[in-house]
Amino acid sequence: MSELGSPVYPEGNRCPAVREPSPFARVLGQTLRGYARLEARYSLRGFRRAANVARYLHFRRGLFSADLGPDSRFIFPLGDRYWSRPMLFANAPYEPEIDWLLRLAANLPYAMLDCGANMGYWAILASSAAYGGHPVVAIEASRSNFELLLNNARANGQRFRVVHRAITDTSGKTVRLIGKPHFGRSLRSDWDRTPSGVVEEVETITLDEVVDRYLPDRDRPLLIKLDVEGVEIEAMKGGRRLIEEGALVIYEDHGKETTHPATRYVMSLGDMEIWNLAAGERLTRITSLDQLAAIKTNPIHGYNFFTCWRGSSWAKLFSDHEGGANGRMR
Repeated sequence: MSELGSPVYPEGNRCPAVREPSPFARVLGQTLRGYARLEARYSLRGFRRAANVARYLHFRRGLFSADLGPDSRFIFPLGDRYWSRPMLFANAPYEPEIDWLLRLAANLPYAMLDCGANMGYWAILASSAAYGGHPVVAIEASRSNFELLLNNARANGQRFRVVHRAITDTSGKTVRLIGKPHFGRSLRSDWDRTPSGVVEEVETITLDEVVDRYLPDRDRPLLIKLDVEGVEIEAMKGGRRLIEEGALVIYEDHGKETTHPATRYVMSLGDMEIWNLAAGERLTRITSLDQLAAIKTNPIHGYNFFTCWRGSSWAKLFSDHEGGANGRMR
């Protein structure tokens, strides 16, 4: 890989072939899909057993491909316990509040930074025709996740850029990424309740530098999705210029953090608006930490909130839909 994760191929400019599910993996994946369709109600224990069997039958190296739309494919590990549920079960949508926003803003000309992109689900959707075909830079810290992210960029015509770095408040430092499950790796050693000995080193980059390097001629509002496992404050500090310019930030305030540090930091910035999308697509303005205590009731769940400077173009979008979210941007 070249500087900051830009792909360089030994064949010159030719993109390597996409890693596809093998014929055997496709059969196992379709079997899991059939299981999901037969289940009237999602059974976590039963499905995990079936998924584990599929994984072991393919020596833990199998892949599965799900169509997200006419021009969008998402390739992920066969039997993966994180991605299998939203990909296979119709009653288990993935982060519906982010999907709501991307659909609402489909016709708005924005550019997206997908930070903590994992394997690229949101980068694929935001750059797809159905969601507006927006420019996207996807940043992922984990090497194994990044390889699957890069594969998904190839599988979707390389329509979004990928960067292998950890988002924080300083660029160019080498830091440790800790954690075994691909969906919970963090720069914080105290993030997981059962600390893992699985550690890898990764170089850091700030949000401000990502934009300077990859979107230098940007002429549209910025949408920043932060899923950085406990370092949201550091990430926002490293993107302070972008926030002051009017970027919208989707950030996570995790249920296990009962003092709500990420939202406290946002409130400390001054003239910021914070929004939550509740059940029934009810958009609610957050003005106090007491509201978060009522929302964050599950200590193992991450809760997404939206924030931007009052008076920005994004603030108007949210104000227009306060209390309901059935319309589209005018």
